[in-house]
Amino acid sequence: NNTTWTQQQRLVHPDPGLTTGGGSSDYFGNSVSISGNYIIVGTPNDNEDANQAGAAYIFTRSNTSWSSPEQIVASDAAASDQFGNSVAIDGDYAIVGAYGDDDAGSNSGSAYVYEIGLPVIISTSMANDNSTVTVTFSEAVYSTDGGSGALDVSDFALSLSGGWATLT
Repeated sequence: NNTTWTQQQRLVHPDPGLTTGGGSSDYFGNSVSISGNYIIVGTPNDNEDANQAGAAYIFTRSNTSWSSPEQIVASDAAASDQFGNSVAIDGDYAIVGAYGDDDAGSNSGSAYVYEIGLPVIISTSMANDNSTVTVTFSEAVYSTDGGSGALDVSDFALSLSGGWATLT
């Protein structure tokens, strides 16, 4: 706030009372990173999938509040991997370190890269002759211009037929 920092919110482990997957000795907050409207918090001793397999939690900001987080865990989680010992986030990408992963030898380590699934936001603008259709996927804009193309959006895939498409 101008030249003064004020606490906006305190983030805590979302499941502190669980005997597995949350609570004491999980080290929630061992590593943290922020980018825009996202915060990732590492919890390397989380026992969700195995003893000290680890987890990370991604919080999303809405106005001045940070939402209930989405938990991410390693696709091949194993005991003592300590997934979440290091984390970073930038834009739509997050990376989580698991220095105890043994896939390439004892404690050889791994890093897991994640991309956020972009929500589909559809906005249309059509001339009276239906010659222009604009579809917005989060930050990318796809539009047809000068044709009466059919638009099909399913499973986050975009296909256009008729007319031509431009990326703006």
